[in-house]
Amino acid sequence: GDDIVQPGRVDGGRRPEARVSVLESFVPLVLNAPCVADAAIARVDAAFEDAPYASLKGEGTLQGLGPEFIDEGTLVSKIGRTTGVTRGKITAFELDNVEVRYGLGLVRFDNQIEIRSTTRRPFSQGGDSGSLIYTTRDRRAVALLFAGNDDGLTYATPIRAALDALNVDLLT
Repeated sequence: GDDIVQPGRVDGGRRPEARVSVLESFVPLVLNAPCVADAAIARVDAAFEDAPYASLKGEGTLQGLGPEFIDEGTLVSKIGRTTGVTRGKITAFELDNVEVRYGLGLVRFDNQIEIRSTTRRPFSQGGDSGSLIYTTRDRRAVALLFAGNDDGLTYATPIRAALDALNVDLLT
């Protein structure tokens, strides 16, 4: 039921004028057991229902879900709040023991994807969490960004695992 604002509160968004949706569901984070995703879903307010949700802001249109199996070397892109459009490549998949510190403590994730930038710019930075990662070549959704580290690596949940955990389908 929490309000979702755009721009976010950190960027000056305030309720009620910046509200675009309401939190519908989320995947609970737990300690002492592997998590599958750090993901949430919101119900879009009626005023925004006709927004071009499949538009990738200068990149074209999202073309649906990517393949179930993503291999090392697959070229990917994302549009993030902090870094904008960036390019990278999958450097690991089915990665276990990805540890991320949250307010509740150290949370471990299994079956994740690791991405490294293919340019001099980082693939992600703080504030990019939640960005959709898609294949560069054919713009198909493959992952949901949730963390990064000081070594320039980005961690993401395979999109099908995030969708399954939230019990939703990707609409394009």
